[in-house]
Amino acid sequence: MQAPKPAVDVVAQARDRYAELVDKKFRSPLSPAEQEELKSLDAFLDESEAELYEPIERKLESVLAKLRQRSPER
Repeated sequence: MQAPKPAVDVVAQARDRYAELVDKKFRSPLSPAEQEELKSLDAFLDESEAELYEPIERKLESVLAKLRQRSPER
C-alpha cells in the first residue's frame, strides 16, 4: 500500500502540466479539451496556493500586529 502523495507534490505536478500547456499555447492552438484543462489547472493552482500560504500569511500578520502594538505611535 502506497502512502498518499503530499499536497505539495500534487501542486508541483499541476504546475508542470500548466507550464507545459501554456508553452504549447504559444506554439500552436490548444484543443478544446486542453483549453478546459488549462482553466481547471489555473483554478486548482489558485486554490492550492491559497491553502499552502494562508497559514504563513496569518502568522506574518500576527507578528506584524504585535510589532505595531509595541512600537510608539508616530
